[in-house]
This record gives sequence, structure tokens and C-alpha cells, in this order.
Amino acid sequence: MACPVTITSSLWIIFQRQAFAGLAMSTSSMLVSTCPAFPQLNYPSKDKPLHRRICRKHARSRLIRSSFFPLSGYAADGYARVKGISAIVTTFGVGELSAVNAIAGAYSEYVPIVHIVGCPSTVAQKDGMLLHHTLGNGDFHVFSRIFSQISCATSLLNDSHEAATLIDNAIRECWLKSRPVYISLPTDIVQKKIEGDRLNTPLDLSYPPNEEEKEGYVVEVVLKYLHAAKNPVILVDACAIRHRVCSSLSIPLSSLSFRPN
Repeated sequence: MACPVTITSSLWIIFQRQAFAGLAMSTSSMLVSTCPAFPQLNYPSKDKPLHRRICRKHARSRLIRSSFFPLSGYAADGYARVKGISAIVTTFGVGELSAVNAIAGAYSEYVPIVHIVGCPSTVAQKDGMLLHHTLGNGDFHVFSRIFSQISCATSLLNDSHEAATLIDNAIRECWLKSRPVYISLPTDIVQKKIEGDRLNTPLDLSYPPNEEEKEGYVVEVVLKYLHAAKNPVILVDACAIRHRVCSSLSIPLSSLSFRPN
């Protein structure tokens, strides 16, 4: 049986074991990895358990400071467009709301960003404590509800027994649907131990098969209009890039086997 790992380590390793073109984690204070063995990573340098554990594991990173959360959001957006996927770590409430425009834009344009939010402890949430970065009404889920409208998956890691499954699901959905996902990590869950054996198995990032009947109908309609057109034009939009199908569309039009009427 594999040794248990912390949820922080699980979150980090799960990114490593994917064959992603690149991964950026961007925050208002970020570290950009210069280690050639891993994809580029930007992650927070603030003195918090999550940040300390990540930084200890990757001491060869160099610090790049930015004090503007919206900038971090758009940095993650830009990196994902170029490299395929990215991540941003923000603080609860104030930080995540400052990044909402960037995440909303990424959602509308199919840009995959893993948004990780460091939030108050599960005890504070349960007791509805009056804390900074909240609205003062005891509702600790108001911000996650906002992001649920602009994320294809929302994972609240309030139970360590469910954390690994929720992390896996969020990253899988982010990659397959090419849209942002939201993961909240309470302060008292950061260093909880979970079983690490699943980290030896890569995530299944294969797309589910299309429904045969629907696919056949779409193909039939497309071919119908192509054959009826005198001068057919095929316009390929940005979603071809987002869903990584450009190689399938590289066949020259002259090789398409249809003849207009």
C-alpha cells in the first residue's frame, strides 16, 4: 500500500502525473518554476501551510511578485491559451472576487483554469463565525456559488475522505470541457492525510464516445450543405484549439471527398 500523502501533495502530484503541455499556477504573489523537469508553475509565496509545503518541495523556483489579483487571473488565462491548461491560487473572498472577471472570461472562451481558493477552516464555516473576507452573515458558500456559474465543476474539500475524488474530478472536467473549475481548500484540511496509491494511476482524460445517432445526424446535415454549396467555405473557430483537435482539421480542403452540385 502506498504511503499516505497530504491533500496539498495530492493536489500538486496530480498535476505532475498528467501529460499536459504546461501548467501555470498564478497568484498575487507567485513563484515561477525554473526547474526543467516540471511544467512551468507559478504559485503563492505567502506564509501559509499550503504555500510553505509546495515551496519546500520546489526550492529551485524563483520569486516573481505581483500585487494585483486580476493580473494573476489574466496571466493564468494567457498561459492556458498558449500551453493548454493553467491554475490560479487566490485567497477566500477578496482574492477570488478580484479574479472573477478573468475566470468569467475564461469560461466564456473555453480556457481551462484550475482555480484553487484557500478558505477558512471547516470549524469556522460550521459555526458561521464572523471573519474578515466574509460578508459578515455567516454564509461561507456565497463566493463558491458565484463561481459555480462560471465553472464547469465546483469541488469543496471540506471532507478529507472525499478530497482525492473531488480533486480528480475537477481536473478531469477542466481538461475535457476546457473551462475553469473551482476547488476550495480549508485551512484545517491542507495537511490532512489521504491514501496516496491512486496517484500511481493517471487520470482518465479520454473523451466519452459520441452518441452514434446524434453523430450520424450531424455528419448527414454537414455533408448535405457541403454538397449543395457552389463555393463551400469551412470556418474553424477557436474551440478547435481549446479542445485540441487542430491536428484532425489539418487536412487540405482539396482532399475532401465531396463534389458540389
